[in-house]
Amino acid sequence: MILHVVLFNFSFLTFAQLMFSNRLCLNKFKLLFMKRNFNTDSIGNDFYDDKKKAVWEKAQIIPDVNKDLIRIDRCGALIRWDKYGEIIEKGFGWEIDHIRPVSLNGNDDLSNLQPLQWQNNRHKSDTFPGSDYCKISSNSK
Repeated sequence: MILHVVLFNFSFLTFAQLMFSNRLCLNKFKLLFMKRNFNTDSIGNDFYDDKKKAVWEKAQIIPDVNKDLIRIDRCGALIRWDKYGEIIEKGFGWEIDHIRPVSLNGNDDLSNLQPLQWQNNRHKSDTFPGSDYCKISSNSK
């Protein structure tokens, strides 16, 4: 009886380790062979609302303007909270940018994320360190 329990526990641990290992392999496969969509976390999932809000809080506040609705990204472009993920030319849509791109081992820590007007994010692409990636600013509207 004791031997049976030990074998059962060993089998369970082996199965759990195998499942964890398979999940890691799947995530690495996604990173290596599947194109990750814009505005997604490091493994291609949508950002949770609490992460979106935390990144939004990093955008510059405009005096005398509702900070929960409109802010300015690092390039000086106007972005609107309710336009998250919207990609209209010269619009107020914004995306979450990985400062150090995922392709260069960037992670999803808040310190590595910033809000960018969507065209600035696309123009920045996978450059790091990012410089001269501002395609849209307050002057270009």
